[in-house]
Amino acid sequence: MKKITQFLLIISLFSPTITFASFDKNLSAGATGSSVRELQTFLTTQGLYTGPITSVYGPMTTKAVSIFQVKYNIKPASGTFGLITRTQANKLNTKTQISSSVPTIAGCISSSGYSATSGLSCSGNGSCSSGNTYDSSINQCIAPLKYCQNRNGLNATYDSVANSCGCAAGYTYDGKSCVVVQIKTGYQICSETFPNETWNGTYSNEGKYNCVCQTGYVPNISNTGCQLPVLTNYSVSSSPIQDSYVSLGRNKGAVVFSKSGCDYYLVETSLGYSLLEWYGGFFQSEGDIIYGNLNSYGFKDITNSYGSSGRVWIDDWMLSKSRAIEKYYDKCD
Repeated sequence: MKKITQFLLIISLFSPTITFASFDKNLSAGATGSSVRELQTFLTTQGLYTGPITSVYGPMTTKAVSIFQVKYNIKPASGTFGLITRTQANKLNTKTQISSSVPTIAGCISSSGYSATSGLSCSGNGSCSSGNTYDSSINQCIAPLKYCQNRNGLNATYDSVANSCGCAAGYTYDGKSCVVVQIKTGYQICSETFPNETWNGTYSNEGKYNCVCQTGYVPNISNTGCQLPVLTNYSVSSSPIQDSYVSLGRNKGAVVFSKSGCDYYLVETSLGYSLLEWYGGFFQSEGDIIYGNLNSYGFKDITNSYGSSGRVWIDDWMLSKSRAIEKYYDKCD
């Protein structure tokens, strides 16, 4: 700071005195042009701004304005050059500024051309040389691709047509940088589509979000997931028919699950669940009470509560509920 003060003193002794024009417009971060240049020069004479005169209202200018606001008790000290701050600056506008004949942009030896260090226009208008973009984070003009990579990472790209940053193939922008696209399995896709904890979806038809329930599961009533089939709770011990069939050594069961388009159905007996296949006669529906030898393999003749006869194949018997459902869907998937 001492060297800067001495430099300003030398300038004031050997350079003509030029007064500032009245500050008549509000300025804030991102502003550019001659008004910003004059503000930066003014703040330099106040000993508050030590950066290059770029004509770009960047972080260093914001900080200098904030210090100026604190110094003159202007609240809030936001770093925005507003009405109250301008009024105070105008009270001080009789202060001398650096001679316009002295180059104020680092890397410039005249007011023409571009800075050799920052690439900014030596005229002080805040522009960059052709094909370059100003990066306020480093106070330099750089190639657009480099600008994008500084912000989004090395896998960033630059679209010259849209004049915007993007990400290379296989990468996506996550709000901070370009990251590798995570390829999800079909199961993940289905699970995210149906986040219900009972979902047991699988992925089919490659390239399409066609989620189906796993074998043994059915969609729930709201179609937001999959669940085990709800077996109708029919009492095996009660029936409107006389129990004379039982005395003949036949077993009694209740049809607890069947599905349209499938000849198989599940029957609950006193020994567990039996898997039956229809082979003729009356077709059993959920809730039917049936009689016959339901607890052994092979073809069997059965009778329902109304005396109608039918023929079935006993595929399996004495099954647990979960095993019965699994075997049913092996047959009727």
